Amino acid sequence: MQALRLPLRLLITFGLILIPTCLLIAAPMAPNRLLLTEANLRSKQISDVHYDLAVELSEEDKPFQGTVLLDFNFAAQGEALRIDFGGGNVKSIAINGKDAKFKYDGAAIYLAENLLKNQANNQVQIKYEHPYSRDGNGLYRFQDPVDKQIYVFTHFEPYEANTLFPCFDQPDLKASYKLKVTAPASWTVVSAVREDKVASAQKKGQPDLKVWDFPRTTRFSTYLISLHAGPYQIWEDKSFRYPLRVMARRSLAEFVPHEEWLAATRRGFDYFDKTFAYAYPFIKYDQVVVPDFNAGAMENVAAVTFSERFLIRGHRTQAHKEGLSHTILHEMAHMWFGNLVTMRWWNDLWLNESFATYASTLAMAADPRFPKIWLGNSRSKAGAYAADDLVTTHPIVADIPHTDAAMANFDAITYGKGAAFLKQLHFVIGDKAFYEGLQAYFKKYAFQNTEVGDLISAFESSAGRSLANFTRDWLQTAGPNTLSVDLQCKSGKLESLALLQSAPAAFPTLREHRTKVGLYRFSPNTGFSLIRQEALSYQGARTDWPQAKGLPCPDLVFPNDEDYDYVKVELDEQTREKVQKMVHLIPKPQMRMMIWLQMASMVENAQLPLNSYLGFYKDQMPREKDYEVLRAIDGTLGRNLLGYVESLPDPKQRQSVAEQLMLPYQKRLTDSKTDSDVRNTLFDTYVQLLTLAQKNTELSALFKGEGIKSMKLNQDQRWEVLQGLSGLAYPNSKELIAKELARDPGSFGQKEALAAEARWPDYKAKLALLEPIVSQKSKLSAAYRSAIISNLFPAGQEDQRKQYAETYRKTVPDVVKKLEPGVARNYVMSLLPLRCHPRQVNCDTTHAGRGIFGFDSQRAPRRSPAERTLS
Repeated sequence: MQALRLPLRLLITFGLILIPTCLLIAAPMAPNRLLLTEANLRSKQISDVHYDLAVELSEEDKPFQGTVLLDFNFAAQGEALRIDFGGGNVKSIAINGKDAKFKYDGAAIYLAENLLKNQANNQVQIKYEHPYSRDGNGLYRFQDPVDKQIYVFTHFEPYEANTLFPCFDQPDLKASYKLKVTAPASWTVVSAVREDKVASAQKKGQPDLKVWDFPRTTRFSTYLISLHAGPYQIWEDKSFRYPLRVMARRSLAEFVPHEEWLAATRRGFDYFDKTFAYAYPFIKYDQVVVPDFNAGAMENVAAVTFSERFLIRGHRTQAHKEGLSHTILHEMAHMWFGNLVTMRWWNDLWLNESFATYASTLAMAADPRFPKIWLGNSRSKAGAYAADDLVTTHPIVADIPHTDAAMANFDAITYGKGAAFLKQLHFVIGDKAFYEGLQAYFKKYAFQNTEVGDLISAFESSAGRSLANFTRDWLQTAGPNTLSVDLQCKSGKLESLALLQSAPAAFPTLREHRTKVGLYRFSPNTGFSLIRQEALSYQGARTDWPQAKGLPCPDLVFPNDEDYDYVKVELDEQTREKVQKMVHLIPKPQMRMMIWLQMASMVENAQLPLNSYLGFYKDQMPREKDYEVLRAIDGTLGRNLLGYVESLPDPKQRQSVAEQLMLPYQKRLTDSKTDSDVRNTLFDTYVQLLTLAQKNTELSALFKGEGIKSMKLNQDQRWEVLQGLSGLAYPNSKELIAKELARDPGSFGQKEALAAEARWPDYKAKLALLEPIVSQKSKLSAAYRSAIISNLFPAGQEDQRKQYAETYRKTVPDVVKKLEPGVARNYVMSLLPLRCHPRQVNCDTTHAGRGIFGFDSQRAPRRSPAERTLS
């Protein structure tokens, strides 16, 4: 799965976010959850599980009907048997053919042990009904506002399969599934296998139906089963060795790059079949693009779901193509790592996601269309470093006591640092041991459940060495290490060179690393050129490199050349002064990118004044030519530094800094020689800067198509500009929103219109939008409600945010208790009072800011137009 949600720790940095203490300590948990202790008990009670499921779907927004037969072996443990079923209605239960009494508490069915045959096979048949989901989880129903067609899809990770049917919903109780679905005749029904029979059927009040019969599947975990249905547009490849389909709703078919999608899929299978030495373990492969999806994508067995944010309504940049390909390959890697071999419990979710992230990067690196994919890998690690630097950092591995906590650590450390650990492990043991270990792992544990130790043991066997200390230090301790260089030169030659490793006082572990050290000389004619590169292992506080003695004294030493290591590089003052003036003369794009990322990190850590960074930025950004490096500069600015600018309490200072940051963007965007990919990549941040600088005239010109003459705005960009105008109270914004919605009446347009309306700086109007959500009277879906919540208090509207603070504190407990988790999370995070000053009454300054601007500030998340409308 690829996540979109921004967890709490990514929003907390230099300063405080004011969350009521009662919320953090005593917020009520959702009743529909499974404790690890309950799962462990059930693992002893249950084995050899099979499900026969029949579901009746209709176009109406009313509960769907179902019948499930649970077939399993039972071993008594002195406790009732729990069958998970959240939020439904149980009509009847029969055990081994006889009607039975049962207890149902709205979250689970409990069967007394004496109702079941001990040490024997049992069959439990349950008839039930359940409402469609409103928050994108479970079985979600969506009506397309353009053509009124109905689509349904499922999303079950980590604990939502039990909202489709009563089941043993935990990853280590793998099962087979036989599915029968009754649905409108115009629909296509999709699940883990292809249907073996489709027959016409009739039912009173629904004369035009079909029944889809799906044969029994192989064994896999409940969170990976799927049921997607609707009148999908389908693109198919029948010639490949595995049947392939891509699907999307009809009204968006023109935006689906289906040939590109299928080509990436074929290349992925060619790579993974060979690399894993284990043929794709399932029968077919469908990829379904669905609306209002909470994640980026989800690896359901042979029926992967993708968010519609991958459908670009305009120019598709290289970044868009890379992002789509990377996600396709990420989900495909899960077919082996996650689906064929599955984590025993959710504490190893990090490994599931980290491996898929790293494996997809390896696959893309083997694709000649993406020669700079490792630059993207370096760029993505920036988020991991930022999260790892916060007081809220955590080890890669975490204890998960119940399913509600499964996603608690689902963040940049899960994806970024976890994947970086695998890359570092790969570099430490080498290609041969890494791939041989993986292949042995898949062969040994196919269709089983494992823990992280099983994978590490496979690598230990192939590498012929213990990895116990290595994995303990990397997986069970938090915080980043920092690497610097101590060198001495005499008469133009190196006398000594040593690597110095350090760690923050709160997380003092010095780990085993392996890195490449690059030595560079500078020439006015050629810039920086490599004179020596060496792979070195280091572990303690100081590691000497004796062989460096006698080499030419370098003008620049970069101790993580090519970025195999996960470590923060500390540039000495002399080196920093050089690169601030001459980074454009470094020939390697990856090294330039890493220096840009390091400079931004130094601002975040109060090691470099913002004004110094601004000087570096204004001088060097216009000189950068590489698209991937520009993406890193733009991403770091948008993700991190804009939050600082937004936090400036003086509006004039905020405008001044925004204007300085804006000028290089303006120059690039208005230059007719600028590549269209670059122009579209830089556009989002440029609009944010214009908004921060309160440039109504420039924003209006953009909206009218006059601001950048060589660039035609796509529909999403038009919405983004209009949202900026609305937030600045531009005259006639409401009329412009209505006209734009008429131009873009689909679900994308409706959510963007709500976002624009929410930004209008009228406090009473904001409350009118928010009150039905808080009071649970709103009929809008979670995605639409989140679009409102996420845009209520944009930068520049801090006074209105403060005005809502007291209401926020009063409503948070009830919101967390009663609203869907995604909407509640969005409410808690998006409407937080942003800053806390020591002079404020009852202000806890334990984690006060480090004084970059001379006051407490906090980094706000950057939200793209697509992300703003997703939970």
